[in-house]
Amino acid sequence: MAAYARRLEFGGRAESLELDRVKSAPSKQDELDGLVAAINEMQDNLRQTHLELQKSHDELEDRVIERTKELTHRKKNGRLAFTFLDRDVRGRSRNDVCDQYSSNSVSKAAV
Repeated sequence: MAAYARRLEFGGRAESLELDRVKSAPSKQDELDGLVAAINEMQDNLRQTHLELQKSHDELEDRVIERTKELTHRKKNGRLAFTFLDRDVRGRSRNDVCDQYSSNSVSKAAV
């Protein structure tokens, strides 16, 4: 039983533990039979839990990849929008200065 316990695996399919002795009738099972049944059940539970954990891990990894793509896209679009906005604001500022300069030039010429 100790050697079996050392070989327990989380993800793999281990063979069931069986004692090398004459099997008792179900109505005459002793404490060792109960222990063997509990160890085999524990192995099945470990395997099932590992499979569920692996599935959750894979799903989370997929979600992280998708979210990263989405954020990268938003960041790129945000930079693009900022660039256009910045150019627009700077363009207006230059036009306002040019218009103001032109107005002053015309006013001085009229005087």
